[in-house]
Amino acid sequence: MTPPEFQDENQLQPDKNASSSDASPMEDTEGPIAEVSGEAALSGEESSPQGDEAEDIALSATSDAEKEPLSPAEAASIFKHQHQPAELASHAAAEGNGESALPGDESSPQIDKGEDIAPSAPSDAEKEPLSPAEAASLFKHQHQSAEPASHVAAEGNGESALPGDESSPQVDEVEDTASDVTSGTEKEPLSPAEAASKTPTVPEEKVEDSDSGAVPSVQDTSGLSADELLEEQHFDTTTEDKGLREGIIHVMGNDQYHIEASLPRGYYKALRARGEHPVILTVQPLDSLWVEDDHPLQHPRLPSILYAGEDGVALDEVKGDPVPRGLPLHEAVSLLNGVALLLRFLSVKGLAVTDIDLSGLVRTADGVRLQYLPTLARMGQPAQVTFGDGTPLEGSATESATEATSMFLWGAMLCALVTGENLPAEGLDRQTLSQMKTPGLPQLLNAAMRDRSACPDLRALREICQAFQRPPSPKYQIGAASTIGLNPSRLCNEDSYGLAHHAWEYHDQDWQCLRACVADGMGGEAAGEIASQAAVNAFCQRPAPDRLERTDVHVQWTRELGWEANRAVQKAVGDAGGGCTLTGIVVVNDRLALAHVGDSRAYLHSARKGLELLSRDHSLVRALLDSGNMSADEAATSSLINQVTRALGQPMPEDYVDSLAHLVDAKGQSIREAHLALETGDRILLMSDGIWGVWEYRDSVITAELTKIIDAADAAGSDPQALADALIQCALDAGADDNATVVVVARIA
Repeated sequence: MTPPEFQDENQLQPDKNASSSDASPMEDTEGPIAEVSGEAALSGEESSPQGDEAEDIALSATSDAEKEPLSPAEAASIFKHQHQPAELASHAAAEGNGESALPGDESSPQIDKGEDIAPSAPSDAEKEPLSPAEAASLFKHQHQSAEPASHVAAEGNGESALPGDESSPQVDEVEDTASDVTSGTEKEPLSPAEAASKTPTVPEEKVEDSDSGAVPSVQDTSGLSADELLEEQHFDTTTEDKGLREGIIHVMGNDQYHIEASLPRGYYKALRARGEHPVILTVQPLDSLWVEDDHPLQHPRLPSILYAGEDGVALDEVKGDPVPRGLPLHEAVSLLNGVALLLRFLSVKGLAVTDIDLSGLVRTADGVRLQYLPTLARMGQPAQVTFGDGTPLEGSATESATEATSMFLWGAMLCALVTGENLPAEGLDRQTLSQMKTPGLPQLLNAAMRDRSACPDLRALREICQAFQRPPSPKYQIGAASTIGLNPSRLCNEDSYGLAHHAWEYHDQDWQCLRACVADGMGGEAAGEIASQAAVNAFCQRPAPDRLERTDVHVQWTRELGWEANRAVQKAVGDAGGGCTLTGIVVVNDRLALAHVGDSRAYLHSARKGLELLSRDHSLVRALLDSGNMSADEAATSSLINQVTRALGQPMPEDYVDSLAHLVDAKGQSIREAHLALETGDRILLMSDGIWGVWEYRDSVITAELTKIIDAADAAGSDPQALADALIQCALDAGADDNATVVVVARIA
């Protein structure tokens, strides 16, 4: 086919008399088509040249014989205006009148970009005109999406082409197009009619005529995979007001607040400018459920509400330590007992609690408190518990909120504190309960979240929890050793020691009682060994009283064992005379009390404080030192070191037996209470003067030497028995002029 002759584009004018009933398919193409003469063509106008010009194009495309073929300039003009966006087309039209293209922006950089994208058709003098074949080919490929183009090319090869195919014929199609443009002799050019008939239909974009401008059309999901359609988007549940950030001053009510940090759930840590009072604030108004008689609800477990208005809420910062996760069951239940009291208080007010931020749970000297206000629901209204990341928990939804709603939340908190993980969104079923490995946890969760017959309300829940608040019984290891020593004149070991360990455990209580003592028979007395044996038997064998779990009963009974031992010694030695020292302890669960008479000693070794003396020597040298009648240097070398001022075997006044509270400082003030709590790793050392007396009589020296032995035993991984043996060996290495006895009691769990 011979290419048509080129015509001057200024000679081409649309047929103004064309009938509207003869509209061609090109009228459906969206976007205004500007006349070549430069006059603006507005889409939608009845007399717009767009429709007439499109009609002329269609008419010319029907038959080469019926109408003159398109010139290159005319084809380029059509190409340009059919493919530029409506906004850029209006800009091009406006340029023809010398007006700004984009409304509201006279110098918008998008105008320049639009001009670059859709330049004006070049004149014959500026550029070589395109042939009709070149224009039609370029017009076609500019309007084909990647997928149809590849499909057409594949059809030419007799193959099916799908997106993502490594051998996509799309590239071949582009190469064919390039070859068509570069040479008009290699391929027959398309006639204008053929070009028009092969023009693809461009999908229509929906534009909303509103102040907001164009709205993106709905995405076509027909080509998406199942995985892509099911893909979820996860958003951070911690939200914050983007207007509040660290360092700014926020005004709320009549106060200014210096924002220090963002906190979970839209809260901020801040300092109130007036007095620099630390507060926790949120810009959300206070929920009306928190207001009763025009006043916010207050409770000891809640933060104090300092300010509440439409512009936000300011809470007093709760001082304490955040409650960690992974707690023992008894500790978690004890902490949440305070939360249960709060839930019950709100229940009386007709409110259920549906969410509590566990990160805001704070352990204080007065018990657990909440740093953030929990989420409330009115009793009788629909509600669902959410927890952790804000995910609703399955099984908690109800059409009428009750105390059971709050109990469900309590169970979710318990699960998180003990296991360290939030309850799964699927909720709690029997399979989930069976997978829990903490005894007592499945039972409590079932009672709080599932079994309404066994646990109908919060009061019943607190009663059930009492049996689970008891901590596990402490575990102890004991070591003991004694030696007659190396003194040739001592034919009998007058030292004695005794141990007694009793334990009971029932459903709702368990306790144990451990007694240990050391008695040193009076040297030179005819019946020293008899006295020490009688004292030890009396101390360890007397039946324990009821209510020994009470601290006052425990302390008093321990001292009574000292008086009981004295009566036993008096009875045993009779007229023969004799006596002994006694240093003994009674441990009830983890609580220790002391009974002490004489110069045997009791020490506490702990990881926090090292070695501490728990007893006071009843000796002549100590009395002289305390009264200022002997210096430390004189005491270190005194020959009076073994003379005691108190011993069993004679009538005693009521205050003769010391407790822990009798250990005083230089001013005569008690150093500690009458009892102490043993922690895991603590050790009690009871010893006669045959152990500590091998060094000079200076407390600092004795403490330092004993610490060396303990540290060496710890480094070797020794148990209490090995430590007792090491202390005896130390006395032997020093000459062991006296009998030596030691008892070591260690709490190991």
